[in-house]
Amino acid sequence: MAIGDDPHSILVVDDDPDIRAIAALALVDLGGLRAVFAANGPEARREARAQTPDLVLMDLHLADGEDGRALWRVLAGEEGAGKVVFVTAARGGEAGVLMAEPGCLGLITKPFDPLTLADSLRQLWMARS
Repeated sequence: MAIGDDPHSILVVDDDPDIRAIAALALVDLGGLRAVFAANGPEARREARAQTPDLVLMDLHLADGEDGRALWRVLAGEEGAGKVVFVTAARGGEAGVLMAEPGCLGLITKPFDPLTLADSLRQLWMARS
């Protein structure tokens, strides 16, 4: 686990290549954080096994009906991932259910602001770690 103001490693899981590119810009280029990226469950498991991320930025609804919550449980249980922030374009009452997930620090809605994403994750990390 990271100690201090920043998670040491972030795994971004999103099936949309544009979202992954924006997250790379926001987290790595602008935010100065270390991040790896995955488009689906198998890639996420592979990256989590290789990196053991402190924080996972997880799309709630992945392609082909893959469930981000179920994938998070696998990453946390089998791969030792630390905490999660869910990302979704859906609006509605999911926030309470998501916040009950073990290790969940928060929920960010799409579209997110690339200029503030890194700071938002830092704030969630500091508030709940």
